[in-house]
Amino acid sequence: MVKASNRKPCVIVGRDIWKDLTGAEGKHYFFKRKYTDKNGIDTWKGDEFFSGNKELAEFFGIEEDLKELDGVKLGQVFIRIFGTKKALTDQEEKLWISKSEGHLGNQVKITKASPERHF
Repeated sequence: MVKASNRKPCVIVGRDIWKDLTGAEGKHYFFKRKYTDKNGIDTWKGDEFFSGNKELAEFFGIEEDLKELDGVKLGQVFIRIFGTKKALTDQEEKLWISKSEGHLGNQVKITKASPERHF
């Protein structure tokens, strides 16, 4: 089991936001994860990044049954874990959140994740 103290700041963005990122924003530090309508089954209880159907649906701006997720255009997320930071600054958080403006759903999530599970 991973200790909570090992969890680092993590930014999750949708595909449309990721493709507009620049090199200065660390685009190359993101890794991809796909979600499909199979995540919408009643037995899916979430993962390290999303707590369940409701949160995933809010992220993408779709219904909770997740039928619209295809894992390609809608359903791809890009994740960056800041392994050397304890927390993002308020300014960094505002910068990432501002990128969701004009997109369906939230499309940006700031959380904490365990870097050793992904690198």
